[in-house]
Amino acid sequence: MLTDYHLHLRPDDLEARAEDHFTEENVSRYRALAAERGIAELGVSEHVYRFEQALTVWQHPLWREFAIDDLDAYCEFVRTRTDLRLGIEADFVAGAEDRTANLLQERDFDYIVGSVHFLRELLADVFALYVKTKNFHWHMSGPHFRDYHLLLDEQATQIFAMTDDIAERARKLGGTTIRSISDNHAISA
Repeated sequence: MLTDYHLHLRPDDLEARAEDHFTEENVSRYRALAAERGIAELGVSEHVYRFEQALTVWQHPLWREFAIDDLDAYCEFVRTRTDLRLGIEADFVAGAEDRTANLLQERDFDYIVGSVHFLRELLADVFALYVKTKNFHWHMSGPHFRDYHLLLDEQATQIFAMTDDIAERARKLGGTTIRSISDNHAISA
């Protein structure tokens, strides 16, 4: 049986409103197309950042701009007016794992599509941490100079090693990386 659980009923632009796309007619259109392609089961998994409740997880500028819909209304629409499986596409946000879990566990999703959309921002943050760690390494003084100097150097080496993996993953997924120090500064949290 063919399935598609990564369906978005609404285009991913700011002008696309839930009331225009979370409709039985739109679902019927997707159902007909799926039937033509031999897909037996469909699930909808809208981006979590499109919902106001997601702002309890992260206050990223994109999330603040796009969080205009009600998550509970979305869940109710899918459960009561469609035969679709109910899902959500949730971004990994470092440091917000507990808040993400709380948001998701409060609803009865059939499945969750995990994603990492913000690799460029993560790369910028990791690179900034590397520079800060090297700064402490270079300017260390005092009675424990040697121990701290070596510790910070080792830590900086480990942090820098992460940047290549993150950048290569971002490129593999079709994203971009940082291109300059000023670019890094502009996107770093």
